[in-house]
Amino acid sequence: MDKLELLLSAGKLLNTLSSILDREREALGERNDVALTSVADQKQSILNEIALIEPKLIELFEEASLSEEEDTGVESLRDLLAACRDKNRINGQLAASGLNVMEKSIAILESLMQIGRVRTYDAEGRRESGVAKRNIGVA
Repeated sequence: MDKLELLLSAGKLLNTLSSILDREREALGERNDVALTSVADQKQSILNEIALIEPKLIELFEEASLSEEEDTGVESLRDLLAACRDKNRINGQLAASGLNVMEKSIAILESLMQIGRVRTYDAEGRRESGVAKRNIGVA
């Protein structure tokens, strides 16, 4: 694979990654776990493909003697990489924020369970009269 082919291939992969990161952000915002699972699989697959050409890309990025066209391609790839890094950072923050909300919700439920303020139901759907003794998250 020559330098221009490598640049084109890497550009396609990074554009695909950028699109996947956009879908990941949407799924995180909607808290759509089905979409997140699908996006995570796609993301891992594209990252595996990028990892295969990474050593050649690093060599190309460090090479001093590039044609003008190759140099332009390298700069475009650097811009794409920076955009993907920023999108991934934002997605990580969204995921951490969602986890924090979930942990706080669980803590509230646990404290309510300890003081008997949460109504529970038996297997037939009837309201139970006592305080629940189950661990949160256990069916």
